[in-house]
Amino acid sequence: MDIERSGGQPLTAEQHALLDLFRAKVDEVIKYRGLSESDVKRLVKEVRAHPDCGPEILATVFAELSERMPGTRVSYDWD
Repeated sequence: MDIERSGGQPLTAEQHALLDLFRAKVDEVIKYRGLSESDVKRLVKEVRAHPDCGPEILATVFAELSERMPGTRVSYDWD
């Protein structure tokens, strides 16, 4: 997925690597058992905790999750 956010900064190589890692983890979970709400929360929490995470990364993560889980609502605990 190409990432272009109006007003946003281009992603760094580290941020692209973070997204690639996230995608690989999601694909692995889907391959073995399907993606549950608890999986999504855990994966998002891991991404948010990463020092290279920023608003563009989170927006991309949420967009990709909504494509993979259409019609599913997930509530996130931001603690």
